[in-house]
Amino acid sequence: MFAEIAGYHGQTAKARAVLDTLAKAAGDDPYSVTTATSFEARTAAVVGDPAWALRAAERGIAADPHFSFASLGTYLGLQS
Repeated sequence: MFAEIAGYHGQTAKARAVLDTLAKAAGDDPYSVTTATSFEARTAAVVGDPAWALRAAERGIAADPHFSFASLGTYLGLQS
């Protein structure tokens, strides 16, 4: 959430750094990847970077193609 709020305040570099750290920490765990990419896709949309949002959504959907994690997967589906 810190990264998303940083994005809302125009601190894109800070948001990206936090999200990169979160993505690395998520590893290959589908829930963690879905959570991280959900925040990343929303943040990218907020800062106006559709290519970034799409890349994040694609990674999240690949980790959980059946949208097992309801609301998180919904955000990813909206971005793709």
